[in-house]
Amino acid sequence: MKKPSRVLWPLLPALALVGLSCAPVDDSPEVKPAPAPLEIPRGLQPRVKAAIDNIRRRDLRTDNSFWTVFHGILGLGLDTELVDPKTGQRVNAVEYIRQGGSIRGMTFTPTPDGLDVGMERMFVSQGHQDQFVAEMTQQGMTPDTPFKVGGMTTRSGISCVTPRCTRGSRPSRS
Repeated sequence: MKKPSRVLWPLLPALALVGLSCAPVDDSPEVKPAPAPLEIPRGLQPRVKAAIDNIRRRDLRTDNSFWTVFHGILGLGLDTELVDPKTGQRVNAVEYIRQGGSIRGMTFTPTPDGLDVGMERMFVSQGHQDQFVAEMTQQGMTPDTPFKVGGMTTRSGISCVTPRCTRGSRPSRS
């Protein structure tokens, strides 16, 4: 068996020190246990109420997409609020839209028949032709409801659907 060379002997203490100083360290943050799950109510009506209450605790924001905002209005009603993330101010979502507030993906074009609502991008804009108009009608908005568009006030698009559709037809995505 060969003897270690004279060069390795002086390096052994240095290698031992490097090895000791590079010991593995657990730098991972402390993992907190998950909170206990909420009790699921029995019966359909209490479960639906619990789900709606859960959604109401989440904020819809003025910087959410139009698709998100108007689905929130459909699910929670005309009293749905938006939060401005810059100021923390809470505003009624429908009033914010009616008064010309800016929401990503929301475009209104005045026509002789009312407002035409744009369909630019999936999950950002309106998802189906005249969907916003149909949802607002379901929520009780009337055709004479005023909307500010480009600094001008016009009536809502509630009646804008009629000229595009004939009995038995189905609007297509543009």
